[in-house]
Parts: sequence; structure tokens; C-alpha cells
Amino acid sequence: MLNRTHMWESFAGDGPTSAQSPEAEAYREIGLRMTRTWREALSVQFPGREFVIELLDGLDEYGPTIVAHSA
Repeated sequence: MLNRTHMWESFAGDGPTSAQSPEAEAYREIGLRMTRTWREALSVQFPGREFVIELLDGLDEYGPTIVAHSA
């Protein structure tokens, strides 16, 4: 799916089996940093446009997931 990135797909390994697993914590921290980076990059590349970049967190999302879309 475009503009939807499951953190575990970006790195070697399977999705986390629990929201409190060490893997989920690491993916969450990396995801927070990536959302800030994406937000900044989009504001530079598309001045005047507004974007929503969210870090969704839950096993129904297969662990931390970044979602980006125009506002």
C-alpha cells in the first residue's frame, strides 16, 4: 500500500508478537524519528502544502506503522 510503511518490513525480521516486545519498542522509536524526518522533507519539497504523517501503533497494524497523506 502506498504511503503506509510497517516498520518491521523495513528491517530484517517478522512483525512483533506483542506491543511490549523489545522489537516493537525499537520499531516505535525508529518510527517516531522517521515521522519527523518525513514531515520535514515533505515541507521542504512541497512548501505551502500540508501533510499528515502519523505513527500508528498496534497489533492490528502489525506493529508500529507510518502513514502519510495530504491534509
